[in-house]
Amino acid sequence: VNITITFNEAVRNVDNTELTDNNTDSLITLFNIGDDLAIAFDATIDSDKRVITINPADLLPKTRKIRVSIGTTVEDSADNAIAAVTITFDT
Repeated sequence: VNITITFNEAVRNVDNTELTDNNTDSLITLFNIGDDLAIAFDATIDSDKRVITINPADLLPKTRKIRVSIGTTVEDSADNAIAAVTITFDT
């Protein structure tokens, strides 16, 4: 199952460069909280620059807490950077 991060308007990197499928992975962290190990994934951005899709390389472990985070790494066209966000969920 993929994880999505949705913005209400188009976003870009805080250095004013375009978000691409090649640079989106570096914005996200994905961890198994139980052993604090990173989970491999590939992240992509849609053509409207509003939805980041996180596709884990393998199935997420069962009955674990997973943490996904994005830092203050993206902004809108008016230079308003997002706040850092971390969410956790159970598998």
